Parts: sequence; structure tokens; C-alpha cells
Amino acid sequence: MRKDSQVFGEVKTVLIVDDESFIRRLSQKILSRAGFETLLAEDGKSALDIYRRNQDNIGLVILDIRMPGMTGLEVYKEILKIKDDTRVILCSGFGEEEVPVILPDFFIQKPFAINEFMDSIQKVINADKETIVEINKYFKNGKN
Repeated sequence: MRKDSQVFGEVKTVLIVDDESFIRRLSQKILSRAGFETLLAEDGKSALDIYRRNQDNIGLVILDIRMPGMTGLEVYKEILKIKDDTRVILCSGFGEEEVPVILPDFFIQKPFAINEFMDSIQKVINADKETIVEINKYFKNGKN
């Protein structure tokens, strides 16, 4: 496991949003061991509250697609209204067909292997800002 978060650029804090407590805790443990600070939310409303309060510190959001109340895609669109260059990885246990993304690195299939999880995180964090903004425009404009 990587201990040096410098591998991940300037991102130090990750918001993990999942209605399954096991996934939240597992993700938190993996990311903490890699040197990240984590914030946890169990639903969309909590995620948006946490994001609004910490948007300047959050470098990445890991967002479950299927949650009670607001879906992950609804939360994603709301986050983009706050900050349009937010780095987001979507995840689901139901299949990649839920995410019409050109770049597969922006999606993690649950259950995930630790190395795949960390590789996706590294790719998204290291993606240039223009790529992030383009992917976010795709979702913000309802192409999903």
C-alpha cells in the first residue's frame, strides 16, 4: 500500500459517499493507509452538506450511483453547480452500463480490488483539469 500521498498530487482529502457502511469504512481504511484524509456521507443530502462546508479541501469525491433519496448522478450534478472542476469517481455494484462515460477510469465496479481502486483514484487525480471539466460538462448537461 502506498504511504506517500505525493503520488496523488495535491489531493489530500476524499469525500466517500455510499449508503453501505461497509463500503464507506473499507474505502476509508484503504485511503487512510495511502495517506489521504477522508470525509464520509451515507446519502446525497449529507454529501452535499459536507461538500459545501469543505469544497476547498476536497480533491476527490467517490460517489455511489444507487442510493436511497438522491441518486449519485443527482448528487454529482449538484456538486458541479458548486464547483465544476470537481474530480469524481462513480461506483456501483450493478454494472458499468449505468455510467455512460467514455473514460472507464471514472467508474469503479463494486466489489473492487484494492489495486484497481487505487489505480482508478490515481488516474482521476492525475487527469488534467481540461479532461475533468469536459467529463463534468457531459454529466452536468444531462448526457446520462
